[in-house]
Amino acid sequence: MACAFKTTVPGLQKELEAMIADNQIQARIDSQNKILYARHADQRNSTFQRALQTGVEFEREVRAMLLRANLIKLGHNQRGSRKL
Repeated sequence: MACAFKTTVPGLQKELEAMIADNQIQARIDSQNKILYARHADQRNSTFQRALQTGVEFEREVRAMLLRANLIKLGHNQRGSRKL
């Protein structure tokens, strides 16, 4: 990999260490074998978090709809009068 970037192995390793420390890339370095292992995002966890967020949004919207329906049912749906 160092040849592809036209640098030395120790130089590339230092650059990668800096990028990992700054959270620019998600990876770990096997310094003995000189191998870079990329960490992939946890697809299952991110999908689960999106599903939970969608559920929260859905619940909020349904509560608002039920509130509006009950207000209309009880006759509290009068609109404010406009003054011209």
